[in-house]
Amino acid sequence: MAEAIAEEIAEPRTVYFEARKLLDCKLFLPDSFDPSREYPLVIGLHGYGGSPEGLAGLWTYFPNRDFILAIPEAPYAYPGNGVKMGDKFSWDFKVPDKNLWQKADPWVYEYILRVVGDLQKEYKISTTVLFGFSQGVAYAYAAGFHSEGLVDGLICFGGTFPSPDRYPWLLDEITIKSGAGLRIFIAHGKTDQVISSERSIRAVEKLRGYQCEVEIHLFDGGHMLPKAAVRKAFAWFDISS
Repeated sequence: MAEAIAEEIAEPRTVYFEARKLLDCKLFLPDSFDPSREYPLVIGLHGYGGSPEGLAGLWTYFPNRDFILAIPEAPYAYPGNGVKMGDKFSWDFKVPDKNLWQKADPWVYEYILRVVGDLQKEYKISTTVLFGFSQGVAYAYAAGFHSEGLVDGLICFGGTFPSPDRYPWLLDEITIKSGAGLRIFIAHGKTDQVISSERSIRAVEKLRGYQCEVEIHLFDGGHMLPKAAVRKAFAWFDISS
């Protein structure tokens, strides 16, 4: 009887429902934090299969930590080899159904902007920059262009600008045009084997066509976050290095 029951439930149908949950966010304050002062705010968006803990090493890149760094956890467990892992996360919803992507993706950039808005209420913030690495870059672009002034700039390392033709629910032409003037620093390893640096090079031309202020830095190396390149990006935004 037990074997018959096991066979009967071996292939269940998977369905999805919206749920509210609380997610981790690692928050770093300046060493001599003064609540009466304004500080730049950097929101770090980790890569696919990454975590806030994995991106937290950015804090060690800066001897003079005169800014606030927040690293939120992506909302989905990383489905490595089909097994969901509790210490690795993904910003996008890994299912074949495109209709579910269209439903889930806007919730992700809205979540990022909620983090931004809540921290701007909690602390005195002079400027806000989204820092995306790899998969986090696409969602930095989406949140930045949808921010309606909450976000001042983007730092994009080793990632891809989402095509309005392929992913209009993430970014469409009207939304991108409304972000004219957004400052964007793009960095990419010349020998990146995960995401080709050509994607960043093409993104520069597109973004400048949308009247964004764009700086690009191609560095020696692959899919990585070299200290010198990260500090160069922060310096471009006049953030403490």
